[in-house]
Amino acid sequence: MYFVRQANQFVEYTLANQKEIVVFETGENHSLNVSIQLETPAWSDSKQALAVTLRGGARGTFIINKDKSLDGRQRLFYG
Repeated sequence: MYFVRQANQFVEYTLANQKEIVVFETGENHSLNVSIQLETPAWSDSKQALAVTLRGGARGTFIINKDKSLDGRQRLFYG
């Protein structure tokens, strides 16, 4: 199961062992500021990538790859 916590963390939760892993977090070892919010995320197991709409400081629909690179239609605004 996947969910968003505090608007900037995308988390995987495994029911069987009650463990969670933060798959992606803005501001953590990434060029995206911590104030940027993740909305309507969708995880692809086969591509190991996150499709997400960003709000607050960055706007647009992105693919965030496993190596944390960004693909997609993007309009980045900082500050």
